[in-house]
Parts: sequence; structure tokens; C-alpha cells
Amino acid sequence: MADRQKRDDQEWALQRRLEDVFAKLGEKFGDLTGRVETQFRPTVTFDDVGGVRQAKAELRGFAVALTNPDLYSRWGIAPPKGLLLYGPPGTGKTKLAQALATASGAIFYHLKLTNLTSKFGVNTGELLQEILRIVTSEGTAVLFLDEAEALSLLDPTLVAPGRLDHLIEIALPDTDDQREILELIRVRTEKNAGRQIFAPIDYDKVLPVMGGMSGADISVILRRTLEAKVHAVAAGTPPSLVTTENVLDAIDGYKGVRGVVEKIRYGQYL
Repeated sequence: MADRQKRDDQEWALQRRLEDVFAKLGEKFGDLTGRVETQFRPTVTFDDVGGVRQAKAELRGFAVALTNPDLYSRWGIAPPKGLLLYGPPGTGKTKLAQALATASGAIFYHLKLTNLTSKFGVNTGELLQEILRIVTSEGTAVLFLDEAEALSLLDPTLVAPGRLDHLIEIALPDTDDQREILELIRVRTEKNAGRQIFAPIDYDKVLPVMGGMSGADISVILRRTLEAKVHAVAAGTPPSLVTTENVLDAIDGYKGVRGVVEKIRYGQYL
């Protein structure tokens, strides 16, 4: 109990110290609200991320560099300095970085580079260097920088050979991965609800129509499925379990929305 209180006190002191430092950076560069997120005790684990088995294995290995760096010197090498997760949007890169922080007992920092570059322009490089200095001085940390293209535009040396020791592809899930993601979401949703919500899902019907969909897509589809149930019950329909047909309806509806989003993204509707 005393050890836990001591740890809580240390976290509180660190949090206040970081808040003060970021406030001072805000005075110099501008408001950083929403652009730098900090989690002192992340809870996402590798088991919370469906699929990407090879990537998770490599990240578990990278955690050794954070938890036991001296082990590398016993084999005559220095621990790795950084890694790059690359792949399409919605494939779980942020969650994997959070899981790395959890496995390493590290503070998780998320720098939203797109927001930073749009806000601070030419000063972003200087701001990044200040943030990096703060992060590396406050103990074990995982610093997640999204939008690597924006990063290289600011300072190409940050992504030069020797700075990033591992390149890990986070590809779109195959059918086995999609099934694992669906099952993870089902289990988590029923745990949150405290009851069974889904009837047995016929994956032979569902998976063939989900080609090319990411984990984020699947999460949205199941949310739309559950929202339809909420709306039906609110309208007086007796509650019923989520069926395969419900999921297929949500997939059909989402495909239409997804197409519109893609057209907006590439300027076809603007």
C-alpha cells in the first residue's frame, strides 16, 4: 500500500512538472492543447490489438530495449533507438505504440504532427526538439509521432538511417486477422454490457464482403450495428441479439459512406 501511494505521488509530481513545462512551451510557441497527449499509465495491451502477429512479436522484442537495455551490451551491441510503424490508416499503429508503452512501463506521449505543422509552421522543428528533450529527461518513454512525412519535412535527420533501427509494416488485416478483430470487439462489448449481445456470427458470410477493410473499419461497422439495435429498442422493438444479417446490413451501409468519404478525401465532392 505504501509503495502504491509512493508511486501515485511520484506520478502526480511528474504530471505537474510536465504540465508546467508544456505551459511554458505554450507561452513561447502557442497553445499546445490537443497537440501533445500524455498517458502516464497506459492500459492498452498487445492482446487488445487483433491480427498483426509479426508486428506484435517485433514490438515485444523492442520492449526489451526499454526495460533491460543493459542486456544488449552483453551481446556487444547498443539497444535500438527507434522504430517506424508504417501502413494504411486504421490498422492499429497508435494502439500498438500504446501497447509498447504498457509492456515497457513507460509514459506514452502522442505528438500530432499534422496539428503541430499547421499551427506552428517553421517553428515546429524547434518545438519538436524541445519536446524530445523533455521526454528523454523524464524516464522511460514511448514517443509516438504520427505522420512521418510531416516529420521528415521538418527534419530529415530524424528519420535517417541509424535513427530508426526497425521498420515494421502494419498491413491491412487478412481474413484470419479480421475474424480475430471481430471476436475481440465482440468479447469487449459483451464484457462492457455485462450480458450476451451477439448471436453466433456466420463468418463464411461476413468475411468475404469485408475485403480490404481495416480494424478501424470493422470497429465502425460493429458500432453501427449496435447503434441500430439501440435505435430499434428506443422505438419500441423488443430487444434481440445481433445476428449475421444485422452485421451484413451494417457492412452494406458502411460501404456507401466509405465511398463518399474517399471521394471527399480526394476532392471529388469539393
